[in-house]
Amino acid sequence: MLVKARITCGILLCEEKLPPMKTNSSAIFNMSVFKNQPSCSSTPEDEHESRVLMASVNSKHPNISQVTDATQTFGILRSRNASLRIEMFKHDDCSSDFTCEVLGLDG
Repeated sequence: MLVKARITCGILLCEEKLPPMKTNSSAIFNMSVFKNQPSCSSTPEDEHESRVLMASVNSKHPNISQVTDATQTFGILRSRNASLRIEMFKHDDCSSDFTCEVLGLDG
C-alpha cells in the first residue's frame, strides 16, 4: 500500500495565556480562528471581508483534533490558556488572511 505524504505549506498558531491567578478570576471561554475572505462587491465602498470559521474551542468543546483534505487542526482550552494550531496543505489557504478571536471574562 502506498501512502501519500502531505506537504504542509503553512502553520497558523493562535495562543492566549492569562497571567497566573492571584486575586482575579479571569478566564478564557472561547477561541476561534476565522479565514478572512473578501466579499464580492461591485464598488470599493461596499467591500468588506466575510469570515469563515476554521476552528474553535469553547467550554462545551474544549478539545479539537481534526483532519480534513485541506487542514489538520489541534486545539485545547483551559480556563487560563487556549491554543489552536492549524496545519494547511493548500496554497490558497496559506496565502490567506486569518483572524484569531479570544473571548474571556475579567474577574
